[in-house]
Amino acid sequence: MNKKLMIFTLACFCSLFSLSHGSDSSRILTYIQNVMNFNNAVPQEKVYLHLDNTGYFENETMWFKAYVTRTDRQKPTDLSKTLKYRI
Repeated sequence: MNKKLMIFTLACFCSLFSLSHGSDSSRILTYIQNVMNFNNAVPQEKVYLHLDNTGYFENETMWFKAYVTRTDRQKPTDLSKTLKYRI
């Protein structure tokens, strides 16, 4: 889910919740702000691996391409500089 859609969804939820619960909306907004601060302080990364085959025999060449992306931007990461692998 992209960031704008997440913020819009949470804002709608908070406005509906505040109509029925009043003071609890400030706790929800505080919680949302804490989650967003955590995501900014500790960004998540995902690794995508594209393989050329679904199965391999022993000593067969394996071709692959790997991508590391940031989950908050869905773009290549600027945090991790290398992706290590072990055979």
